[in-house]
Amino acid sequence: GGMGNTLAVSFYNPNFIIDNNTQRSVNNHFIGNVYADFNILEGLNFRTSYGLDKLNIENNTFWDRRHGDGNGTSGLAANVFDRLDRWNWQNTLNYNLKLNNVHNVDLLLGSEEQRTTQDRWGAQRTQISDLFFTTYQGNFTTIVPAANFQTENFLTSLFSRVNYNYSNKYYATFNFRRDGFSAFATGKKYGNFYGGSLGYTISEENFWKNNIGSKINYLKLRGSYGIVGNNSVNDFAALSLFGSGLYGPSPTLFFNQAGNPELTWESSKKLDAGFTIGLLEDKIQGEFAYYKNDIDGLILAVPQSPSKGIPGNSVNANVGSMVNSGIEATLTYNAINNKNFRWSVSGNFTTQNNEVLGLGSDGSDIQGATSGLEIANITRVGQSIGSLYVVETNGVNPANGQRIFLRRDVKDGIVTMTEVQYNHAAPAASRWTLVSDGTPTTAVSVANSGVVYGPTLPTFYGGLINDFKFKNFDANIMFQFSGGNYIYNGTKAGLRDMRQWNNHTDVLDRWTPENTDGSIPRVVFGDNVSNGSALPISENVEKGDFLRLRNVSLGYTLPKSAVNRISISNLRVYGQVQNAFVLTNYTGSDPEISANGDTNISPGVDRNSVGQGRTYTFGLQVGF
Repeated sequence: GGMGNTLAVSFYNPNFIIDNNTQRSVNNHFIGNVYADFNILEGLNFRTSYGLDKLNIENNTFWDRRHGDGNGTSGLAANVFDRLDRWNWQNTLNYNLKLNNVHNVDLLLGSEEQRTTQDRWGAQRTQISDLFFTTYQGNFTTIVPAANFQTENFLTSLFSRVNYNYSNKYYATFNFRRDGFSAFATGKKYGNFYGGSLGYTISEENFWKNNIGSKINYLKLRGSYGIVGNNSVNDFAALSLFGSGLYGPSPTLFFNQAGNPELTWESSKKLDAGFTIGLLEDKIQGEFAYYKNDIDGLILAVPQSPSKGIPGNSVNANVGSMVNSGIEATLTYNAINNKNFRWSVSGNFTTQNNEVLGLGSDGSDIQGATSGLEIANITRVGQSIGSLYVVETNGVNPANGQRIFLRRDVKDGIVTMTEVQYNHAAPAASRWTLVSDGTPTTAVSVANSGVVYGPTLPTFYGGLINDFKFKNFDANIMFQFSGGNYIYNGTKAGLRDMRQWNNHTDVLDRWTPENTDGSIPRVVFGDNVSNGSALPISENVEKGDFLRLRNVSLGYTLPKSAVNRISISNLRVYGQVQNAFVLTNYTGSDPEISANGDTNISPGVDRNSVGQGRTYTFGLQVGF
């Protein structure tokens, strides 16, 4: 260009990549179980069951050497095989006792053992010798190990339960369990958890039956309280570990995990109180409950000073406490039920209020990063876990096309928000200026100006299911909804980045002298600040509310007269669509995905995430 800059264009033509590069994944999944029941005495039963879950996955990748991802390595082929095995052995002793037709006692004692192993191995080959080869088995110059991984864990449990009901009016349950998990250190492996519940079916009382039983035929009041455990850690979280490598031909070791021998089970204290109701001989059925879940010992990655030299600069610890509370309601309406046509509709609705109550001894904030990119999340006492943490912006200055940021200034304990603007075309020392008079000023950063912008956890969610049956046809339509949460659309930041990548079409509405009310700042080559690539900005925060048609199916069952002729008991033909459509104002690919998976620390961030697929299924169900 005129300033003597050399521009290296590194765009890839996607058509060539689609035509010549391949990514294939094949899996074989076996699930099976066997069991035996022994009736020892009347009412006393012993059951033993053993289950297997075996999953083998093979992933094959090929990149052509001529263009795209494989160009830098002169071609690449990688094969990775992943084997996941789990066995589960459960033994239970059950005793049922009935006295005078009014006292019903059910006792359960049980044990469970579960072992999970994963073995993954593979290699990748680069520098292809000839374009004829398009698989790993061809001739490549170099070969290196890839994606090798090995792990295992073991879970052991002892559990017991006592159920009692009197005349189907009064109910009481008590349960106790002791769980041990291999990932925790000796002395910390086991957790003891217990709970109890009470119920009262008031509609079984005579005064109820005689007065309002014809309208409200069923009403049960219930309440429960219990402590349950959670072991969401990696398989060797308690241990400080070294990884192995090669320095040329020589073996090496390097510190790759700082363990915590004090790590142990998270515990959740759950309170639940509500009622179950049936109206008009169960034409309408419903449940309503209030819940409160106090979580203590929440396992979080606690940041450490970089000077400690700890891998990832964090250590897992039981530092957090938080509370979830809200209401849960379900309602089923059996609208039509006759010989040829049945229709029932069922809906559920849940509210969720999450608040972090404590974070270790000093209550320090924990921030979460996305794949080494923006740090857009914060876990802070008093806020919802993993809330979005961004710098506030205030549109584009129509006078010069620069993005306006709100800098948080504190002086003598008083907080003020100052409007500053950013100009990437200016010399580095004077890119940040005051909007008021254009004088150079202090730069904006997440550290000095970040604000908690909103929860990433939905504050309400639910679903609606319609079931239809007309003669031999059946149909099911299931909707799902969720809302009250916010998503950081990091994809939008990338698509508005003014370095040498492609842009979204909304950049067409950029500021120019002729378009002074443009929604995108003036385009300056190399600008990765104005649209949120360098630091997360409120411009890229969007509401995550959605309504999704999760599943719709249609089936036809052949009449008995037809199937009896071919010596089978039943035959059903069906078709279904999963994820048929989603209604949302979210502009990313899908409001229900996260670039960081189900992490506590950095949820609700979309960074070039691929939306959920739409699946069409057609099938036959045959019974003999």
